[in-house]
Amino acid sequence: MPEPANRDDSVAIELESIQTSRGARLFAMSALRGPEVRINDFQMAPIALLHAGDQIRVNSGPAYEIALFHKPAVGPAKDHQVGRMCPVCLGSVETGVPVLECGCGAVFHLETEGEAPLECALAITECSQCQQPLQLEQGYQPEPEFLSR
Repeated sequence: MPEPANRDDSVAIELESIQTSRGARLFAMSALRGPEVRINDFQMAPIALLHAGDQIRVNSGPAYEIALFHKPAVGPAKDHQVGRMCPVCLGSVETGVPVLECGCGAVFHLETEGEAPLECALAITECSQCQQPLQLEQGYQPEPEFLSR
């Protein structure tokens, strides 16, 4: 039996960014209409959760790596941050004090000036609440690299 002339052979892949309750950023991916999708060289199920660093290959094409662009929330404490407890020093966040806010909502002091600055965000490498890496500079996580065909 001949195929219909208006058959759509396009690949349909949906990728949606989600954030867990602990602040981690994941991607929900669904592959529709039969493309061969491989994640980290394994055949993908119809729906999958992807993490930063995972590799995707569609229909034997080039591999792509999932990387998140991170723009840290650094600046003077905002109204919703004032009065919250810093998980490092256990001190209260005061109005106008420089802070870093993690994706999970934890707030860390980030003072760099004064007699005894509270540099709590500089004292640790990951959030004590959600265990996600703390980044003070914007950029990709992980740093993207070219992946061969």
